[in-house]
Amino acid sequence: MTPRTRSYLLLGATLVIGIVLGALLVGALGQFRAGRIEGMRDRDGFVRDIQRMIQPRDDAQRATLRPIIEATATRNRQVMDDFNDQMRAALAELVAELEPHLDEEQMARLQRFADRPPPPGGPEGRGGPGGRRPPPPKRR
Repeated sequence: MTPRTRSYLLLGATLVIGIVLGALLVGALGQFRAGRIEGMRDRDGFVRDIQRMIQPRDDAQRATLRPIIEATATRNRQVMDDFNDQMRAALAELVAELEPHLDEEQMARLQRFADRPPPPGGPEGRGGPGGRRPPPPKRR
C-alpha cells in the first residue's frame, strides 16, 4: 500500500467518523430540546421550568410567585385543550366536505389521518390518561 493510498484511507476514515459523530450529536441535542419542550406541556413541568428561569431570591418570593405561575399553567392547558378541540372540529368539517369528491381509497386514507389521536401533551402527559386519547367517533 502506497503512502498516498494510506493517506486517502486515513482521510476517508476521519471523514466518516466525523459524519457519524456529528449525526449522533445532532440527534442527542434534538432529543434534549424535545424533552424540555415536552416537559413544559404539563402543569408541574411548566411551573418548575419558569421557577428555574426566574430563580426566586428566597422562599417567601417563591411562595408568592408559585400561585401566579400555577394559574398561568392552568390557563395554558385550557388554551391548548380548546385549540385541540377546534382543530378536531375543523378536520371533521374538512372530511365531510371532501367526502363527495373522493373515492373509497382516498377517503380511507383521509379517515385514518383524521382518526389519529392528537399529539402528545395532554393533562396526563402523552395525550391523556393511558398514553392516548380515544379517537373521535367515525363521521360517516
